[in-house]
Amino acid sequence: MIGDEPDRSVSAFFHGQPAEQLLRAAQRPVLVARLDALAGQGYGRILVAVDLMTESRPLVDLACAFDGVADIELFHAFNAMHEGKLRYADVSAHIIDAYRHACARHARERMLWLSDASSARRNRVVSSIGRGDPARQAAVQQQYSKADLLVVGKRRRSAPMDFLFGSVALRVLRWSTGDVLVVPHAALAGWQAQRTAALAQRSAA
Repeated sequence: MIGDEPDRSVSAFFHGQPAEQLLRAAQRPVLVARLDALAGQGYGRILVAVDLMTESRPLVDLACAFDGVADIELFHAFNAMHEGKLRYADVSAHIIDAYRHACARHARERMLWLSDASSARRNRVVSSIGRGDPARQAAVQQQYSKADLLVVGKRRRSAPMDFLFGSVALRVLRWSTGDVLVVPHAALAGWQAQRTAALAQRSAA
């Protein structure tokens, strides 16, 4: 158990708070619980922050398996970083608007692909798309949709890399006021392999 009291040392400034260091080193999913535990009750609504990459599908599967009766909301936020570059290059507003619509269309198509996962069909699944910083928007969406749990994946990176470029998972942890399940991508690979093997055994039976 790690407390919420911030570490103000120089080491913590460069390497992160104790909880962040734990998440960076973890090879298995870590549940950061902030809500009062209710005995015998699961999560009513789970928000899954996805980046639309291939790893997002096993992340959705894991979230559905985490609580088989919870409502699932898939959320993706695309930022305007490339729009800024286009404006800097003096690209017309018409082209920028077309680029924005193309990003939104791609996001909707990928969200449909994710919601069609076999395990997702057992839960009631909805999806939503935001615009802006993915970590901040996920934390805001968790509050807006009253999700009890936010699930987010994390790539394995060193402390200096997280310090210089930031980590969506760690920023979500800082801004979220509810429970957060941080899932390392290495754990997703193991989860997917186990699930594939289980489905193969079930088909052979």
